[in-house]
Amino acid sequence: MKKTLPRIAAALTLTGLFGGVMGCADSPRDEALGDELGALALTLETVPADALCLRISLAGARPLVRDFSLVPGQAPSFLLDRLPAGLATVDAAAFAKACPVVTAADAPSYVGAAPVTVRIDIKQVATIALRLLQNGRLNVGVAFEGGAPETLQPTYLAVLGDTPYGAAQVADFPNLVAQLNADARLSSLVHVGDIKNGSTRCDDAYFQTIAAAFATLQKPLHYTLGDNEWTDCHRANNGAYDPLERLAALRNAFFADPATTLGAPSFVLSQATVPAHATFVENQLWSASGVTFATVHAVGSANGLAPWFGTDTTGTKFDDPARRIAEVNARINAALDWIDRTFDVAQADGSKGVAVFMQADTFLGATAGFEALVTRLADRARAFARPVLLVQGDSHSFVVDKPLASGSSAYGITAPVPNLTRVVVQGETTLEWLLLQVDPRTPEVFSWERIVRVPDGAGGIGGAGGTGGMGGAGGMGGAVGRLVFNEISSNPNPDWVEFINPGAGPVDLSGWYFTDNAPASAGHKYFFTAGTVVPAGGLLVLDQLEGGVGQFDFGLGNGDAAVLHDASGAIVDQHTWTAHVTSVGRCPDGTGPFVPMTPSKGAPNTCP
Repeated sequence: MKKTLPRIAAALTLTGLFGGVMGCADSPRDEALGDELGALALTLETVPADALCLRISLAGARPLVRDFSLVPGQAPSFLLDRLPAGLATVDAAAFAKACPVVTAADAPSYVGAAPVTVRIDIKQVATIALRLLQNGRLNVGVAFEGGAPETLQPTYLAVLGDTPYGAAQVADFPNLVAQLNADARLSSLVHVGDIKNGSTRCDDAYFQTIAAAFATLQKPLHYTLGDNEWTDCHRANNGAYDPLERLAALRNAFFADPATTLGAPSFVLSQATVPAHATFVENQLWSASGVTFATVHAVGSANGLAPWFGTDTTGTKFDDPARRIAEVNARINAALDWIDRTFDVAQADGSKGVAVFMQADTFLGATAGFEALVTRLADRARAFARPVLLVQGDSHSFVVDKPLASGSSAYGITAPVPNLTRVVVQGETTLEWLLLQVDPRTPEVFSWERIVRVPDGAGGIGGAGGTGGMGGAGGMGGAVGRLVFNEISSNPNPDWVEFINPGAGPVDLSGWYFTDNAPASAGHKYFFTAGTVVPAGGLLVLDQLEGGVGQFDFGLGNGDAAVLHDASGAIVDQHTWTAHVTSVGRCPDGTGPFVPMTPSKGAPNTCP
């Protein structure tokens, strides 16, 4: 799999040869600087129609800015001489005006993939490449190439989030990294944020620990920020930090070079390339297997709207609404721009699908802070009319749904968005991650599998897996089973719930229970009979207790939820629905999203 920058990034290429003339007589010195001098020769391979003036900026011992006139269609060469030997950085921009009339107020039509750091050395010649992008500025340290045909073969990504949480998971994180490094299927990885839990300190030392762990990954890692690592750092048990100071620290620790990924370096397009939003280096965009991918910085805690220092007991820490809200507004505007650019690129490239990764679960609780993002995503996904995958974290429980298939009253979205599927990755664990397959040859483009890492008796890693579904692992040893809701009927009475085990082994349900969305005080909780085992591929049906027949003694409303808990109380699956006249079930069984269907209690689902 070859990962590429979007095609709009490949427009104008400069090749620079750095060197000096050899020999004593040919090694001049600048008496003022005392430096040996070299020269820079630039050759433009192509000049597009909207580039009439080239501006080269060189920063080093002797800063230099030089303009060169361009003629579209030609391949000119330029020379910058008397350059001091040593390290220098080179940047470039092209303007649609002739050089004499370019002013400081003029925006360039192309801005360099720069600055590129080079060494001017009279003893050797170095070659670099500068790319000029229509989208602005991309900070890179080495030359890169683009424009090669993109493969339409499938590719696999690992997606994880809300991990590591706490000391035990930090200690176990290298084992997760080892599993990811050993998986030959993977071409890249995405972490959807929250690299710590919400009650531990946001210290630089912790950031450095996680950055060091990320550096051991042997595949490219795309990381988007979570609230736990900056928004919530005002909490006393987090260190009572200024959240915006922690945000700056995160950017320094993880995005020092926004043009490349963490882990194995791979080039990406960063929002650092967009002058109006250049602060948001963490927003990234890339292409692979005919699909456009993007990370968008949106976090929990109402996307940063939650007031600061509510737990302060010293009387010395205070909320700063002006700074807090200004940051939120700037980040939302940047996110809207990045969503638009993502779909613009996808449309221009003829992408088969779009995948957007963010930390916030935008469909859990209040909508404050997310209205503009969800509305823009809905509008662009609907217009795109091809598969769109939204991957989120934040809520820690695995979910697959189509949250906008019928619009959204909460967000005021009336037109349906049937082509948008959402996956929330399981969080608060180092034992599970999501295998995301991208196959542009298939109609749905995206499929997934939950991978469970099982430590074996010798302390190593045992394999575990399933098929693109949801649910938790059952403790039967050997192959790992799963249990998820497969079909739910809440209209008409009596209600019933069907579960399926799409895993590879049996699930022992001793201690497991399910509830609806009523408050805990209502007592709507059904415990499975101890010793109940669901074999791999098996179905289990529970009926509402009525006339002395059935199992659970509470009703499921037309607008309700069903939540499945394991013996520890952890949520392993859940589904929320609105009024419907038939049952709702997964299509396909055990793995797909919920859709209205003709009831098929205790049998394979009758998908519409």
